Amino acid sequence: MDFLRRFQSFIIEHQLCQQSDRILLGLSGGKDSVLLLHLLAESGYDIGIAHAHFGLRDVDADLDLQLAREYASSFSLPFYVQHFSTKQYASDHGVSIQMAARALRYAWFEELRLKEGYDLIATAHHLDDHVETFLLNLVRGMGLQGLRGILPKREVLIRPLLFAEVAEVKDEIERRKLKYREDVSNASDKYARNKVRLRVMPLLTELNPQVQQSMAKSISLLKASHDLARAYAEAFRHKEFKPYSTQGYQIDLQALRTLTAPEIMDYLLFEPFGFSATILADFRRSIERPRVGAVFESADYTLSIDRERALLQKRKGTLSEVIIQGMEGLQKIPFQRGYIIGQLLPLPVTEFEAGHLYLDADMLHYPLVIRSWKVGDRLKPIGMNGRSKKVSDVLIGMKIPKLSKDQVPLLVDGSGEIVGLFGFRTCEPFKILPHTKNVLKLTYFYNDEG
Repeated sequence: MDFLRRFQSFIIEHQLCQQSDRILLGLSGGKDSVLLLHLLAESGYDIGIAHAHFGLRDVDADLDLQLAREYASSFSLPFYVQHFSTKQYASDHGVSIQMAARALRYAWFEELRLKEGYDLIATAHHLDDHVETFLLNLVRGMGLQGLRGILPKREVLIRPLLFAEVAEVKDEIERRKLKYREDVSNASDKYARNKVRLRVMPLLTELNPQVQQSMAKSISLLKASHDLARAYAEAFRHKEFKPYSTQGYQIDLQALRTLTAPEIMDYLLFEPFGFSATILADFRRSIERPRVGAVFESADYTLSIDRERALLQKRKGTLSEVIIQGMEGLQKIPFQRGYIIGQLLPLPVTEFEAGHLYLDADMLHYPLVIRSWKVGDRLKPIGMNGRSKKVSDVLIGMKIPKLSKDQVPLLVDGSGEIVGLFGFRTCEPFKILPHTKNVLKLTYFYNDEG
């Protein structure tokens, strides 16, 4: 099977995209992204090109930009470029240059996707990247979730080249005689990933010439194990986490003692509440020999031992609340462990995607407040002729897991009326009507990965 057919088969197998999808491609100018551009174009996808200039490599970075622009022009594709102060961002946030570049790139890609109306973002990660990520996460002790490597699809992010080894990418791009830019920093072992690529992988290849394919199979099995364990943890939470007060749950200690592989299950069970592995290990010791009154804390929750039960409670004063004084153009608003993108849409709006709030902007009274739901909150769902309903009942009716309810933000307008539930429900007074003149689209992105 030739490379293009393998590419197309991988997309179908993993349901990465539909032929009608608009795809925003991150094009660095390197061989991986250049090949991905040609494969997507030859497969008939509607593409736009985004190039991030990180201001790190002087003339080389400018030449990368020039090549990316040339490809966009030769394919007659929309082209977007953004210049970043990467070093300043890294210094301000106390992260490495690589982490800064990653954060800046993906945040910009998502803002651009929403602003320009793309469905998906494509990056050119290949099989070697997948294996290297697995090895890095393994030595960092990141558990089953980290041992999944790079996922072919995560929400709107797709990696259609993940089936191919870097040697195959190189052979294909040379066969096609495509022009690309080589990042000289790839030859340096200054960065952790490069150490794995330049030092570790050659040694592993000596042991097994097919090491990438062999490890990919193992990673696939680990991912299946992670998915199975997570499903079991969710079922356990649904059954054993009983409501306790307005912001908490009680869990029978004997039920926790019966868990198989407790070091894994404890993490999956209490992951949504931010408890570290170290704290959970101490908590597990307290389960086996109950220390009545022992308290364990995360940033937002407390976990305490009360005789033969554990009490999981929201810490007082930790509910996030964001105030929006006005909305113009495209805005990115931090909220809890994620962020909200607000965008005023040009008329007419003919398609409404699931998971977003579409509002009649002229019906809103500022300031707006974004917050978690509270006991007693009521809203007026569309289709109830102006009658109100408890937010808690709406969440139950939509089968939102008990432990996920606090992660569903509410939008409240200046009059105190609830405008909608992010990702789920717009309220009657703010819905889009034929005479609506201004439409506000709001989307909540919850960061569940590092």
